[in-house]
Amino acid sequence: MSQSVFPLDPMGSDLTAEAATLRRLGPIAQVELPGGVRASSVTRHEQIKRLLTDPRVWKDPRCHRPAFRSGEITPDWPLYPWVSVENMLTAYGAEHSRLRRLVAGAFTARRSKSTVSEPYETGKPLIFRAAATRSVSYSYVARGVSSTAPKFREVGRPRGS
Repeated sequence: MSQSVFPLDPMGSDLTAEAATLRRLGPIAQVELPGGVRASSVTRHEQIKRLLTDPRVWKDPRCHRPAFRSGEITPDWPLYPWVSVENMLTAYGAEHSRLRRLVAGAFTARRSKSTVSEPYETGKPLIFRAAATRSVSYSYVARGVSSTAPKFREVGRPRGS
């Protein structure tokens, strides 16, 4: 049975609707990228997890994408910078292990927790204040980030004014 191919909007005009459509198409939806390049979009967490941990799945397009290997996908393709990278995520075997060892210290449980909790703790009062002040619509725009807390500038005005 042939599955329809969903053309992705290169402008990302309505990402929420596009994501909903892809989820309706199933756990792995066939999509068309700019330039008519066909790809698969994995829409379920369980399938993503299985694919990313399966040693049979290659993430390097040089190894598994005939159009990339043959030169049909060239540097002038809009998504080329995304697929042409050579890094830890696309490396395999000894090279992947070597690169992973270099960054492993940055991804300990303790460091990962600190990168989540600091922005959350800093932003929590702003979110609660904005939620409690229903008569005012605020956007918080980051002006700069320090190691202790982001500095925010309030941008907004009372609703209806």
